[in-house]
Amino acid sequence: MQKAEIIEESCVSCGICRENCRFDAIIEIEKIGTFFIDRTACDGCRLCFELCPSDAVRMTENLAGHWFVSNTGYAPFIHAKLKAAEENSGRLVAVIRNSAKEIAERDAIDFIIIDGPPGIGCPLISTLSGVDLAIVVFEPTFSSFHDGKRVIEVAEHFGIGISCIINKFDLNEMITQDIEGFCRRKGIQVLENIPYDEKFVKALSKKEIIAEVDKKYKDIFEKIWSRILGNFKYL
Repeated sequence: MQKAEIIEESCVSCGICRENCRFDAIIEIEKIGTFFIDRTACDGCRLCFELCPSDAVRMTENLAGHWFVSNTGYAPFIHAKLKAAEENSGRLVAVIRNSAKEIAERDAIDFIIIDGPPGIGCPLISTLSGVDLAIVVFEPTFSSFHDGKRVIEVAEHFGIGISCIINKFDLNEMITQDIEGFCRRKGIQVLENIPYDEKFVKALSKKEIIAEVDKKYKDIFEKIWSRILGNFKYL
């Protein structure tokens, strides 16, 4: 990802860049009448680069983090770790996805499962691009219900198949019923309702996979996977 940088010797201190930066990433040093860019706040939108009348802004590469390929014992796991204050981006998601696709084709892996980000911005759009099925995970809270519906709207816009899971469904059964009713009206399959259980936290703290240590959840996740595979008959 590129970020902006001011070339001090070319800057005429007109302030146009600072006036138009919506991220407040351009800071004026009044004592010496010059500007510099806070690269932590800069979003790399290039507006200052385009507006500068003296060509005093250049775009330079910024190392936002690193991506990795790990072995899990089940399948390859492609993931990334961002540096402090760096944000996810559609470009990063695309890099991870392309790497996963190359590995899947090389190793004859049938499915790629992508863990999507929250929100409906560029990272989500990059995540959904070209997928066969979006699985929206709700929790029974007003905010999760609202955000889940927005994700469904994006998936519908791109003509993507949709299913959902309701996690911690028993924390608020009234909202769970609202989510189920919404899905029925939209013709969206609820793959499964997963209860709230402290066993998840305990397994995580021990670096365990709950489906490996608890038969109840092994059966639940096998049922979910079976229903997901059933969706591909109709896609």
